[in-house]
Amino acid sequence: MTNRKRVLSLEGNYHGKTVYMDIFSSRNRVISKYSDVSPYAVSDYGSIQKEQVSNDTEEETEEKREIWYPVVDIELDDSMCGVAAVAGSGRFQMNQTPAEELDGEKEMEYSREKLEDWENNFLSSGSAALKNFWIRKRCDVSDGRVEESIRFLSDDWEGEIEFWTEDSGAREVLYRESVKLRGNRISGDRSASGDEKYWNALKASVDYILKSQVQKKDSIYYQGLYLFYDHDAKTFRQPSWVWTWGPAVSALLDAAEMPEVTKVYPKETLYQAAREIGEAALRFQLKDPGSPAYGLVYCRRDYNLKIRRGYMEFLSPPDSLFMAGWGWMPLYAKTGEKKYLEATKLMVEQTWRILQTNDDIIEQDYMMPDNKWKDWILDEAGFGMKAFAELYKAEPDEKYRRWGKIYIDQILRCFEREDGLWDRMWTRSTKTVWELSYYTRAMGWAMEGLLSSYQLLKDKVYLEKAEKMARAMMRYQNEDGSWYFKFDRGAEHAGISEKGTACWSGLLYRLYDDTHKPEYREAARKALDWCVKNQYLGEDPDGWGGIIGRTPSSGIIYRRFFDLSCTYTSAFFADALVRGWRHRK
Repeated sequence: MTNRKRVLSLEGNYHGKTVYMDIFSSRNRVISKYSDVSPYAVSDYGSIQKEQVSNDTEEETEEKREIWYPVVDIELDDSMCGVAAVAGSGRFQMNQTPAEELDGEKEMEYSREKLEDWENNFLSSGSAALKNFWIRKRCDVSDGRVEESIRFLSDDWEGEIEFWTEDSGAREVLYRESVKLRGNRISGDRSASGDEKYWNALKASVDYILKSQVQKKDSIYYQGLYLFYDHDAKTFRQPSWVWTWGPAVSALLDAAEMPEVTKVYPKETLYQAAREIGEAALRFQLKDPGSPAYGLVYCRRDYNLKIRRGYMEFLSPPDSLFMAGWGWMPLYAKTGEKKYLEATKLMVEQTWRILQTNDDIIEQDYMMPDNKWKDWILDEAGFGMKAFAELYKAEPDEKYRRWGKIYIDQILRCFEREDGLWDRMWTRSTKTVWELSYYTRAMGWAMEGLLSSYQLLKDKVYLEKAEKMARAMMRYQNEDGSWYFKFDRGAEHAGISEKGTACWSGLLYRLYDDTHKPEYREAARKALDWCVKNQYLGEDPDGWGGIIGRTPSSGIIYRRFFDLSCTYTSAFFADALVRGWRHRK
């Protein structure tokens, strides 16, 4: 890492003057928007993007709206604020601040605690538009001198810094400087072979996960993870998807046992980062016994311009269980800290309570602040079995097996097909199913459910189902080891599923562990090698070590077909690398 701190001084005596410093980042020269269309989007973009099923909210709006994503890429101190230059007519709000009315032009200041590092969300309606965004600081001139320091959040930073005063009634620029900070480039050795190439890939994946950790201490997501790095906008995005943090915890704990990795990243460093992520997730567990979502984790925030607030927040039994199974329970196994065990037990017990409220299938999402459950459930609900399996391994109480069997059997009755694959969505009110979607990643979540069910129940019927699904998926695996985003379609239609390919590599290694059939190990290795070849080792240090996706689901809910790296892709890649290492002979 290069020295990210910059000290700037003004010569002269500034007693009695009010001096400001404005910091303009190149990342805000063109502020990305929700409506942006990637130049890589295919011609029938609208027909193949991830299905836009309703959030089931009654608070929809038809007004013209936009979300802008201004970037904060310096470390803010108490005397700094963000400045948003807005123009037009309508309403606007930054993040979750109160909405403001606009008719004309205005500069709005937002204090540090109202901003996030990296991506922020600026919702506007009507013709109101965000024209510019920068950081402002009122300088300390108590001794007549001006000396300020800036700490950048990236090794690469470009922009302008301006000192000015307005004491005479007119703006007077005192000093202006263009800055271009370019960090040391990390060499990406594509020539390595044998074990070395896998070690290099694992270290780069760990590097990417550690860079993705939220460092802003007053953020509610502090020490959690950003879900994406956007290679086009050069910013980290989406810290609010808490359910995705679990696999990174397992990845860091596993990497800490690899001697080649700990030469670069000490074991204590990786354990500490894993603990921090796990503890950050604990803060999001709902502890209100009066809520229908008691015991679950606030899992994610989805932005949607049709919703009056512009977003919806969810607590989900499957997502919460997935996070706990991959995150909290491995932490308990490694550290013995019972807070992770107790949090998982509460979650599983409350999932059982929720299971008893319906006779067809588990609930999918509890919507906040609508305070009601969605009417539909996805095939992805299968991956919640991970927590049942890991909890039973740590504390073998038969009730966890009994509850888990009911959970997975209900899902199978709604989704399982004759060919071993699963249909996509169950609508509770009509008892109807949305048929197979062919999403590689989503089928991986279903496979997680089957493998975890076998781990929990030791009933070969679930292993047979897992094998049937694996064989069906392997027929669609490309020669280079990847799968298409929609595995029945070509890359020109929707791209390669980088998330799904990394996930399926680990899943097939796990299936090999359960069956010892070499065809699963070979398919897993092919997928792993695709990930190794496609790991980003380029010039951008912030995205270095991730795997870029360019699909209708690049950013899952937005930024479709833009080049984004997903943190849980790197976590699953690391998981597959460790499993592949164990089976390297």
